[in-house]
Amino acid sequence: SVPLDLPGTYMLLVRNVRFMKDIARFLRESGQLYSDKAGASVKPAQISTLRAWEAYWKYGVKLSATDELRIKAATGLDVKDVPKASWLEVFTLWSPEDREYIDRIDKAYPVFEGVEPIFHIATIHTVKGGEADNVVLLLSMSQLTHASYVTSPDPEHRAFYVGATRAKKNLCIVYGDHPTSYDIYPPDIKDAQ
Repeated sequence: SVPLDLPGTYMLLVRNVRFMKDIARFLRESGQLYSDKAGASVKPAQISTLRAWEAYWKYGVKLSATDELRIKAATGLDVKDVPKASWLEVFTLWSPEDREYIDRIDKAYPVFEGVEPIFHIATIHTVKGGEADNVVLLLSMSQLTHASYVTSPDPEHRAFYVGATRAKKNLCIVYGDHPTSYDIYPPDIKDAQ
C-alpha cells in the first residue's frame, strides 16, 4: 500500500514508459489530479468549459465564443442545439470514464484555477535533477530492459539510484506485479534471508 496522503509533492517513477499507464489508471480511480509528460490530467480549459455550460443552462449566463467552441467540441452540437441538462449528460464526446474522473476532480477542487497537481508520473530518466517531497519508485521493468540488466547491471543500478535520490523526505519502493523487476537486494543479502 502506497501512502498518498503525505504532505508535499510526489514523483511516481517508473523505469519504462509502458508502466506509466498503470499508475495513471490507479490515480484516476483514486480521484487524484496528476501530471505526466502530456501535462495535467485535467486541463483548466475542461473545468472552465463544464462550469461555463452549467452557468449557461442553469442561470442563463452568456457564453464566450471560446466557451461555445469548447462546448461544441465536447457535445458535437452548436450550443443552441444542446439539450438543457448537466454537462455529465451532454458532453458525450468525452468518454464516460473521463466524465466520471473530471466530475470527481471538479468536486474536489471548487476553485480549480491555479491548482497544480501534487502527483507527477515520469520515467526515472526524465527526472534527473528534479526532486519531490515523496517519491514512489516502481521496480518493474520491461523484458528487454531486464535482459540488459541481467547481462550488464551497472546502468540500471545508476538509473534506480537516480530515482531513489529524488526524494527529499520519503521514499516508497514498490515491487510491481510484473515478473521482471529491479532487484534491490544484492545476491549475498538475498541468499542470507
